[in-house]
Amino acid sequence: MRKVIDLECDLPNDENGNPRKYLNLNHPIGYGDPERLEPRPGHGFSNYERIFTRRPADAVPEQAEAKKEKKHGMSMADFVALMDKGGVERGVIGRMPNDMIADIMRAHPGRFLGLASLSPHDGMRGVREFERLIREDGLSGLRFSALYNGIPASDRRYYPFYAKCVELDVPVRIYAGMHYANDRPYDLGHPRHLDQFATDFPALRIVAGPSGWPCVN
Repeated sequence: MRKVIDLECDLPNDENGNPRKYLNLNHPIGYGDPERLEPRPGHGFSNYERIFTRRPADAVPEQAEAKKEKKHGMSMADFVALMDKGGVERGVIGRMPNDMIADIMRAHPGRFLGLASLSPHDGMRGVREFERLIREDGLSGLRFSALYNGIPASDRRYYPFYAKCVELDVPVRIYAGMHYANDRPYDLGHPRHLDQFATDFPALRIVAGPSGWPCVN
């Protein structure tokens, strides 16, 4: 059987149904801005609830009761067993707290490549933390998402991180797709932003994704 590397390895909830991912993605754009009002209902990331809909479980009383009792999740051991069954040799994980990624990699050596998530707003403090995560916790690279931080990948605030990736010889994963958040522009993930920093850092290893509409061509 061919060996597979899963580049979008989203981990399931744990055995108690607790998510293995960030929970605070509904924040409005604006870093450290306590004066911001609460986002409008249905605005920003909560717009996804209008885009991705399904039949409510409480439409059928029996299903509603079953949903209350059922815990959606599995142990990491069971998840790794599923990887084995599907021929997935390694999974690339991110979109969760960095310390959780490090714990998973230590518990399952050789099965996961962990991408650290950091904010370009943190400057050199973030760069030093990134280096620590690579050298001490064994993470494998860096990931940025302009969708969350509101800064396109060509912005100069990323450059100290890009330089550190070259120095440490690790890749950076750049958000380069579309989204459904209606409080920020599609242009944040436009692939055109790759061109500028790719020419400024010719030795930088870049993974861009996901691709898709409206930048298909």
